[in-house]
Amino acid sequence: MTVLIDPSRNTISRKYSYIQSEEFLNFLDFLKKDTQERQALGGAAPFNAVAQVKALKLGALRLPVEFGGKGLSIEELFKVLIEIAQYDNDLPQILRSHYQFVEEVLRSTDHKFQNFWITEFAKGAIVGNAYTEPVNKTVVGSGEYQTKLISVGEHYTVSGTKIFSTGTLYADYVSTRVNNEQGEALSVIIPTNREGVQRLDDWDGIGQKFTASGTTLFENVKVFESEINPISPEQVKFKPFTQLFLHAIIAGIVKAISREATELVQNRKRTFIYAVNPNPRQDPLLLETVGEIAANAYIIENAVLNAAHAQDIAFKSTVNGVSDYHLSHQAALEASLVKIAIEPLALAAATKLFDVTGASSTRLKYDLDRHWRNIRTLSSHNPASFKAYAIGNLLVNEQDLPNNVYF
Repeated sequence: MTVLIDPSRNTISRKYSYIQSEEFLNFLDFLKKDTQERQALGGAAPFNAVAQVKALKLGALRLPVEFGGKGLSIEELFKVLIEIAQYDNDLPQILRSHYQFVEEVLRSTDHKFQNFWITEFAKGAIVGNAYTEPVNKTVVGSGEYQTKLISVGEHYTVSGTKIFSTGTLYADYVSTRVNNEQGEALSVIIPTNREGVQRLDDWDGIGQKFTASGTTLFENVKVFESEINPISPEQVKFKPFTQLFLHAIIAGIVKAISREATELVQNRKRTFIYAVNPNPRQDPLLLETVGEIAANAYIIENAVLNAAHAQDIAFKSTVNGVSDYHLSHQAALEASLVKIAIEPLALAAATKLFDVTGASSTRLKYDLDRHWRNIRTLSSHNPASFKAYAIGNLLVNEQDLPNNVYF
């Protein structure tokens, strides 16, 4: 197989009409103010922002226009996410599972299933997830679940505990994974307000504090036949969309770091007696640091968008719900390359932010460390070292990337 490392060989056209629309610009203005108000309170859950997402039907951006969406490409969706993450990086992460589910619906060959969910998306509905379980497993993603689906007369019940339920606190539906009485792995999607569903806001990570990535409890929750879907074996299991999604958020964070670094130097009044220039705005070392951060932001954003374009190419190859293997492999490769390359740059930018300020910048009220904590939390999804090994194995030994959801 020909390995395409150079993404410039793909024809990329940077035309993003939606982010220039009055609707989206007004939303960004709202988000800036809403985020500032929440930060002034020491941080708070973005319930108002999620309500705006639902009201504007932003969860339907990928739907064709004739079905109530905006017809955005994957690349333009990721540009939207980057712009949102500049001001609130929790909000895109809250929507990550939802947008991945939209991709699955768009590829579905089950027209009844597809029509139902397209209608729900067009109304503004958001879908969260509850997949991971707090049990000791040597291998994550085995398809074995402690959460069980039990037949009870004309319906079923689900009972179990899930963790890392990112976004479900804000969602209208929750998608979960279960085993039935025969041990078969199944997907169940139910309303979050159904009796027996408890969404706990108990996420205690160092970053992404308001993504509600906590626990979901199912206690004898009634499930109907129409809400149960088989997990059919996929020929092409790559899921670069969910992987690159994290790095679109990181790209937005680094753009925010670049903006804040610029503003800090512009507004800085004091400096040190041994500074190169008594005027911070004219200090070449401070200006160099601002420039370096801006360069990191530029490279990271464009790397993400290039890799997103590869996913558009793979998506367009989909026939009967299955995308071309080689194009999907290429998209997975580019998403993996982005992860390995940009995470050190992003973390470095978050550290350099402190180099344009004084010691007072470490005070809690400025919360400048949030950028590093959020980037580190996002980067901790799926180890970069494993992906670097897989790419090395591809190049040296011509072994394809692992055909699974983590690539």
